[in-house]
Amino acid sequence: MRIQKGGLGMNQQLELIPQTKHIPQWLADYFYKANSGNYKYKQDFYEKIKNPILQHFAEFIGFELQIIEYPCHSCDGTGKFKHYYYEYGHRYLLRSEPCWHCTDGIYRTAKFTLKKYVLNGVAYHIPCDFDPNVKHLPTVVKGKIAHENIDPQEALIAYIILLWKYDKAEFYYRMYGFVKDGLKPITNLIQKLIRKDNTNDDLPF
Repeated sequence: MRIQKGGLGMNQQLELIPQTKHIPQWLADYFYKANSGNYKYKQDFYEKIKNPILQHFAEFIGFELQIIEYPCHSCDGTGKFKHYYYEYGHRYLLRSEPCWHCTDGIYRTAKFTLKKYVLNGVAYHIPCDFDPNVKHLPTVVKGKIAHENIDPQEALIAYIILLWKYDKAEFYYRMYGFVKDGLKPITNLIQKLIRKDNTNDDLPF
């Protein structure tokens, strides 16, 4: 067993997850990078790669509730709206009163039901697109899910390789857009993947 952050949630306790290998580890490493980084095609990664791979290869653990609290900007999250007056270039507090726009500094609370999966010993979440009809969902994901800071180009390369491996038609549909972005390492990667298709060569390379 190894220790991973469950879903990489912010304020979340470390948990022990069995290191079950569902896909080759080199692909799982690319999956982790593509899921963690921020890049132009991140939404496409969710739709074309993350959801299908988790649903087909990963182990479904259960449902979890994510709660995100958005602080009020009118009162700076204090719950008290402050009235000021200005004199000779200085600001002075006149009075404060309960903020009309929020409750105790929280403007809005959003709740999302997530599906939790484990892929090669690492936990991931995807939004649940139906009502799971579970009476008591454990509140274990508080705030937005944090990820490791992966270089955007490195994450994009990981996504492209996963797309080439798992959705060849989408890869060839998207490759002109990838090349048009003008990044030489991406262009070189596209050419290398195409050559591998033509020579029946396989990754990792």
